Amino acid sequence: MFFFLTPDLWKTLPEWLEPQEQPEAEPSLTGMVRLTESGLTNASILAFVRRSNLPQRQVAHWIDLSERTIQRDPRDKVLRRSVADRLLGLAQLFMRGEEVFGEVDRFNTWLGRPNAVFGGKEPGELLGSTFGISWVHDELTRLEHGVVA
Repeated sequence: MFFFLTPDLWKTLPEWLEPQEQPEAEPSLTGMVRLTESGLTNASILAFVRRSNLPQRQVAHWIDLSERTIQRDPRDKVLRRSVADRLLGLAQLFMRGEEVFGEVDRFNTWLGRPNAVFGGKEPGELLGSTFGISWVHDELTRLEHGVVA
């Protein structure tokens, strides 16, 4: 379901998610599974909020947690696998978005504009599911290669 990070993007993962331990040197599915099982904590959510320049309530909605839970839980609390999985998917998407658009704020602007490819919805409206994250990622790839709907 999720896309694979290039080695260059994989190296930026710690600045996006502050995992408990450094990810493996090279991207791997094993490394991603390990991160979703025990490597991401509440601090990872807070790091993503900072790095993505998004409101905490928006990120909380996408990962299916309440904003209050994020604020209340200790920074070192390990995330449930489903939450970690969604957060890792969002981080991957935002790393690609920054790569395609040149900066995260330009990507955020694109996420907030209705798009015909998504049936007139804003791409950001789709990020509450793994399928939506994948769909938006696929569209980023098309944009990068100059394919427009």
